[in-house]
Amino acid sequence: MKKALASAVLVLTIALLWSTAGPALGDDEVTDLAEKARKAYAAGDYQEALNLYQQIVQHIQAMVSASLERFMPQAPAGWEAAEIESQSWTGSTDETSQRMTNLTREYTRESDEAECTVVIANWPQMIQGYRQTIQMFEQMGDMMNADPDTKVTKTTKDGWDILKIVEVSDGAVQLSAVHDQIIVHIELDRNEPGVADTFLNSIDLPGLLAAVE
Repeated sequence: MKKALASAVLVLTIALLWSTAGPALGDDEVTDLAEKARKAYAAGDYQEALNLYQQIVQHIQAMVSASLERFMPQAPAGWEAAEIESQSWTGSTDETSQRMTNLTREYTRESDEAECTVVIANWPQMIQGYRQTIQMFEQMGDMMNADPDTKVTKTTKDGWDILKIVEVSDGAVQLSAVHDQIIVHIELDRNEPGVADTFLNSIDLPGLLAAVE
């Protein structure tokens, strides 16, 4: 009951902040939910207030997910872009709730049907996996580059760790920009590292990071 009451109080706080901060949001769905939550709290229905608060969180998290789509690159000259595919789910503990989002977009070059895939994701397990790969490279970079068919490099940009893997024999490039809360992963089915760089450089990395902080 104490946890429910604390959450209900938070709902009331959110509702009061929205009612006093800036212009009214009219019939906005989140504002409507906040008003319902306020009324449920005022009536002593703390469970209903808690349920409504959870809906508010889900709506706001969905809005955050949608806001990431604007960072997906437009098709460079000579390329066609497919629609953005979006997968979202919520992971939670007793204290926190996080909306995980995985955005994917396929690109095809008109001249030779080369394919490039760009992924933007804030999935912690995925970020951790790439972090481990970067740490492995930092510890065993010479060994990883001992294979003449593989070229691995690591750079940094605006606080992001950028790992590039060129598979010479397979004719493919993987380019990953990793930060603590978000990752951009690019796969190209051609041995053309400059093309992968073009896609990455078209993404506003500082803006993307600000959107998830």
